[in-house]
Amino acid sequence: MHMNGKTRLTAGEISALTEKAPVKGEHELRENLVIIPTYNEAINLKLLVPSVLEKGPFRYALTMGYQQVFTMDADFSHDPSRLPALRATLEETDVVLGSRYVPGGGTLHWPLRRRLLSQAGSAYARLMLGLPIRDLTGGFKGFRRQVLEALITELNTIRSTGYAFQIEMTYLCWRHGFRIQEVPILFEDRVAGQSKMNRRIMVEALRVVWALRLA
Repeated sequence: MHMNGKTRLTAGEISALTEKAPVKGEHELRENLVIIPTYNEAINLKLLVPSVLEKGPFRYALTMGYQQVFTMDADFSHDPSRLPALRATLEETDVVLGSRYVPGGGTLHWPLRRRLLSQAGSAYARLMLGLPIRDLTGGFKGFRRQVLEALITELNTIRSTGYAFQIEMTYLCWRHGFRIQEVPILFEDRVAGQSKMNRRIMVEALRVVWALRLA
């Protein structure tokens, strides 16, 4: 499959990422699950779903026995062809983050104001929370099953959305002592749809970071 001049995974190749492991016990143990958070992304989903198998939220993933769970945006800002790299890294760590701000990572077709805002948001959260993570606001992530199992009760208390949710999830993983590793990705401007960034989301991120620091 080609998009924007680049080769991307075909539906068959990505289907291989969700190949089932042998049956153990009452439920089949499934290896990998990709979660695509979306809001008003109908056009994008028509393009993306044939390429990436969407199976549902974290609780569904645990109930169905998935061993690795990945999240990514539905607007093609996250390149599905990077999923194998995230999956391979997850063999050696507990949480993997697709990062724009480590060597080899970056953003494409973003105006300077948007890049500065994103970098400032990650820097603010990193300094306030003492996290050794360069990209705290990205949503291209992978989790081992035991990470979500440890966080399942805390997921009930998370009320943040957008960038604040991404910061909070990574912070909870770090606070529990899980190993977190970043891998470089190139983040492209959305193929279709409109950005959800607004003043409310920015204010929420500032508030959530302070709340986490004081907790």
